[in-house]
Amino acid sequence: MPGEVRVKGVRGHSMGDTYEAVVTLVYKGVEHAVKVSRLCSLPERAEAEVEDGKVVIRLYAVGEEPLASCIIDVGHLEKGCLDCRCLMLPPREEKAGEC
Repeated sequence: MPGEVRVKGVRGHSMGDTYEAVVTLVYKGVEHAVKVSRLCSLPERAEAEVEDGKVVIRLYAVGEEPLASCIIDVGHLEKGCLDCRCLMLPPREEKAGEC
């Protein structure tokens, strides 16, 4: 559904030899902060869309060069369990955070 998810902002910082980005997503009106680690450069912008029940986040470096992408099952955003070990698979019903 168009407009279901959007990127509010992206910021990055150095982690020594690599970089980490924090992408602020708005999914169904609720803000979520998603960390993306081990990047080879700082992202300039990000975009997101929902595809087949997954949120696909794409990060771009300077000059629109693709940098990284990540996939999050929408169930994690709906349950608020972004600390689960695997965000790509649907969350388990039993315990949040132990997916």
